[in-house]
Amino acid sequence: MLLFLSLVLLFTVPISAQSGNGTCEEGWKWFHRTGGGWCMKLFTGSYSWFHAAGLCQTQGARLSGIGGDTGVNPQQRIELQWIKDTLLNLTSHITDVQPNVWIGARRKPECMYKQLNVAVLCIPVLAFEWTDGKTIGVNGFQWAPGEPNNVGGIEDCGALRTDMNKSNDFDCYSTHNTRGYVCGKPQIDP
Repeated sequence: MLLFLSLVLLFTVPISAQSGNGTCEEGWKWFHRTGGGWCMKLFTGSYSWFHAAGLCQTQGARLSGIGGDTGVNPQQRIELQWIKDTLLNLTSHITDVQPNVWIGARRKPECMYKQLNVAVLCIPVLAFEWTDGKTIGVNGFQWAPGEPNNVGGIEDCGALRTDMNKSNDFDCYSTHNTRGYVCGKPQIDP
């Protein structure tokens, strides 16, 4: 019996990974968030924002927001650096990689299909919200210069430009502007 249990333990595939102070499924990276541990995983591929969001749902996750306050909390920088390094690692063999990945950011309903500054609520700093249900407020949005610009009034989804660690708005249906997406979900309860 002892030999049987030893073999079972030896050949058991790990279903979670301890990292930092929390637990995530194997292959997911744990991050500290003020609302609790957060697990993220970056996937490659050129998909629309909606398709990427659906693929995250198959993982029991959502397109992830970027946590942390701007400037004060190092959490945002840690998450941004991890996304950038992971994308570079996963795409090092590809020469034409767009440095953009879909994140869980979308223009607020009252600001959809409108040029910016139409209403006070739609000024660039307030026009987007996190869609993952865990990242709050406008923290984490650090827009690239001149962004979000809502070109053509159809750029309603957010992506991260990993070459600048800055956010950019794109057409949600575009499949050629990004080369990946970041999913996020709460840590596994201990």
